[in-house]
Order: sequence, then C-alpha cells, then structure tokens
Amino acid sequence: MPHYKKKRSISTITFSNQGCKIKEGNILRFALTNETFHLPYQPEGRLKEVKVKPYYGDLLLVCTFECPDPEEKVKGSGVCAIDLGVENIAAIVSSKGDCWLYKGGVLKEKNQWYNKQLARLRSIAMKGHDPKETAKMELLNTKQIRRLHQKRDLFFHDAMHKISSRIVQECMSHGITTIVIGVNELWKQSIELGKNTQSFVQMPFYQLRKMIEYKAERVGIEVIRQEESYTSKADLTARDHIPTYGVDDERAKFSGTRVKRGLYQNKEGNLFNADLIGAGNILRKKFPEIFSKITDFSFLQNIKVIQVFS
Repeated sequence: MPHYKKKRSISTITFSNQGCKIKEGNILRFALTNETFHLPYQPEGRLKEVKVKPYYGDLLLVCTFECPDPEEKVKGSGVCAIDLGVENIAAIVSSKGDCWLYKGGVLKEKNQWYNKQLARLRSIAMKGHDPKETAKMELLNTKQIRRLHQKRDLFFHDAMHKISSRIVQECMSHGITTIVIGVNELWKQSIELGKNTQSFVQMPFYQLRKMIEYKAERVGIEVIRQEESYTSKADLTARDHIPTYGVDDERAKFSGTRVKRGLYQNKEGNLFNADLIGAGNILRKKFPEIFSKITDFSFLQNIKVIQVFS
C-alpha cells in the first residue's frame, strides 16, 4: 500500500523537455521561472528530461540527452571476456590472444580509506548513545557522513566512466565485436572472501558492468552476461570442465590451483595471472570451443597492463 511521504522528506522531480530547455549551448532554463543553471560543458544531442533528486543532503541535477549513435562502428570478428575484480578491476582475454589488465589498486585504496573514515565518523556520532537509538534518531546521517558518501560516490562514478570508456576503445581498436562479462550474483551479498571481503562487496562492479554494456552497444559491440562460478578454479590450459555452482559441481575436480595471490599454477607447473585464467574461462564457459585449437597458451603471459589512474 502506498503511504504519505515523511514530513520534510524530498522526492525526485522529473521535468520533460517541455518544462525545460537548453539555451545558448549550455544554459538550462526551466519554464515559468527565471531559474537557470550553467552546465559544465556544451552537451550533444537533444534534451530528453531533467531530474532533480536528493543527493546526500544536496540536490543533484541529472540531465538526459538523446544522442545519435557514433558514426564509427567496430569492424572485425573478435570475441573477448572480462573478469571484474579488486586487485585488477578488469582482466580481459580475447580470442585473438590479447590480454589486458586494468589495475585496481587506486580504487581499492580509495575504498579502504572511505571505510576507515566512515567507521571513525560513525564512532563519533554514536558517543553517548545506545546503539538501539541509531535508527530512531538518525545518528548515522550526520553532515560529515553525508559528505563522505557523496565524495566516494562522485569519485567512483567518474572512475567507472573512465575505465569503461577505455575498455570499449581498446576493444574497438582490436576488432572485438562481442564482449562476454562474468556475472557473480553474490556481488550484492556479504560473502566470505577473506581479506578482500570489504573491498569486494563495496566496489561498484554492477555500475561498471552497466557502463560497459551501454557504451559497447552504441558502437556495435554485442555484450553477453555469463555466470562465472568456478571460472577461477578450472585450468584453462588443460580445458577442465567448468561446472555451475549448485547444478553440476558435486564431483568437480580441477587440474591446477592458485598457489598465491594473483598466480595460478597449471598441471605442468607453469604460472599464469589468475585473473586472466578466470577471464579465459568465462569466455570458454560461453563458447566451449573457443580455444579448442590452441596448444600454446603462452599468450596469457604477454600482458598489457593499463593504469587508468597513474
């Protein structure tokens, strides 16, 4: 059943392009008022709608534009898979033997800093109060905490845009027409991942995946989501069967193993980047015959490392 809004609460307001216009290139003007907003840049395309929404104690103006598809479309027939993670925000392996690692160290450090600051501010806010009073008194919604949430959200939103754009550009330059992205339904849950639990749960992988999807599709790249269970455990070079969690994994056995953080050892004793093994297996799980004619997997050791934030 619908309910009345809480007293003094703020809701999102949506204006169609009949209620607001773009004037002089980058000035947003609302109908029936003298209110104007100077946009930070001159947008492309036709204004579709404007939303004004509450944003951690401030108001956020979100403008949506309808833009024509880019004239430049990808050419080729390559396929690649993306494995999203913490140490490497994206590990990519293509059917052409290309391997890329997008380093996630800066993002991880930023996220850890945020968690420490949040814990400190929450501790300050709770001094002298019973923990049971938290929800009732909104003690954890202080101005400092709202500003911290806002700062983190803006940072990661900008970072994910830059990473997703770089990935799509790299795929275009290598003739990749299909991207397979590993999907882990446990992203939204508090699962046990050892020391990486805190970083993994709060890193915005879903946001990054959605950005990759819409940017890739605009330039003609098909994006496929692939369930990724056991892709980090199976030996790509031995073509281990990759089971699906809860479906056919009761007797799952694998030829290789992780020997330490970031390294995977196959049954011959060769070492490979573990995230690239995962990406290759995601690709193989979707297209089982993709590497059937490959006998030399040394291309997995020829890695292009990309520092998005240097």
